[in-house]
Amino acid sequence: MSGHPKITRIKLERYPSLGADIELELADKVTLLVGRNASGKSLVFENLQLAMYAAIKGPGWSVVGESRAFECTVNIADNAYTYRYEFEVVDSESPTDMPIVRWVEWCKCGERMVWEVSDGDVSFEGKPPSMQLPEGTGLLMVRTVKESSVADVADKIRVVFSNLKHLHAGLPRSFSDQRQEVHLVKVDDIKKARRGYSRLSLLVGRIVTLYESDKDVLFRQLIERFKRVSGQMLNVVFYHRSHERQSAPSGEDYADVLVDEHNVGVASDGTLRTLELLLGLTDAHPGALLTIEEPETGIHPYMLGRVLNEVESGSLSSQIILSTHSVQVLDWAASQPGVVRLVERKDRVTTVRKLSEDELDCARTYLQNDGSFGEYIFGGGIDTDGD
Repeated sequence: MSGHPKITRIKLERYPSLGADIELELADKVTLLVGRNASGKSLVFENLQLAMYAAIKGPGWSVVGESRAFECTVNIADNAYTYRYEFEVVDSESPTDMPIVRWVEWCKCGERMVWEVSDGDVSFEGKPPSMQLPEGTGLLMVRTVKESSVADVADKIRVVFSNLKHLHAGLPRSFSDQRQEVHLVKVDDIKKARRGYSRLSLLVGRIVTLYESDKDVLFRQLIERFKRVSGQMLNVVFYHRSHERQSAPSGEDYADVLVDEHNVGVASDGTLRTLELLLGLTDAHPGALLTIEEPETGIHPYMLGRVLNEVESGSLSSQIILSTHSVQVLDWAASQPGVVRLVERKDRVTTVRKLSEDELDCARTYLQNDGSFGEYIFGGGIDTDGD
């Protein structure tokens, strides 16, 4: 990730579903969250998305009494910047008006204040306020900062937050979906899969969009990754109104995504999940944060090893946070120092922490006796009780 901003620490405060404040230290490239079911791994991802979205778009709710805080450290050009916001939703003076969002925000580099927002007043470099924002607005929500040095830092942090990408657990094809062809229809310049907006249909749409926008670079990378991992060929074929084909939608343009010359809709679940993961790695914004839930779902262990190689390659340009229940994924991550974070939940409170030195020593002893790190964790070597 040389040259790109890098998040080293995240703190989420007053997010009710977590039960308490949590602080997560991120590894340089890949961070792995491991814990039993219901420990809160998905909650960490969900609330991180909410926190970053609120920083650039404002809170998406207005329940009186609600308050949240988010803090992170971002390394930019060898400087560590700490960014923080807090907001609270309060009643307006008039019962007919919407609730008011009180927003406080600051960014520091060491002890130097880069900018500060309070009640709409913005000050730069510790000087008196010189800019006014609408109530409930932070600096990352606007693009009219005149101070060039501040604008550069704000832009880089904004890019990291706005390009956060999350890949959910599970399979692109839902249990209710039949294994049938998926076509992307284009009518009046609007693309829509004939099967609606299912996860599989959205996957097809993203692949076609990647092909159309940058087929000589990113799409070629996707083809090469997919070939390395699965041994199969990926292609996009366009048909037009004049094309005669029995299955073609009448009077419509459309595209097919093909895997070894067969429509992707009839591919196996493991192939679809692999393709979804590789696409996420390929079109991730450089320097952005990519979060992936349970990459092992539906994938053969041999192919999963190849997927993890691509994750490692992708971490050279994007930070990646994984969660897993897989011994294989955990063993792969444990080969890299300082990567694993243990997620635990007790009395409805989620915590995230590094393993202690004593726990690591016990794990090393276990490994010397021909066990695996994954077996040690999931086999009860560390108490990871959920609810």
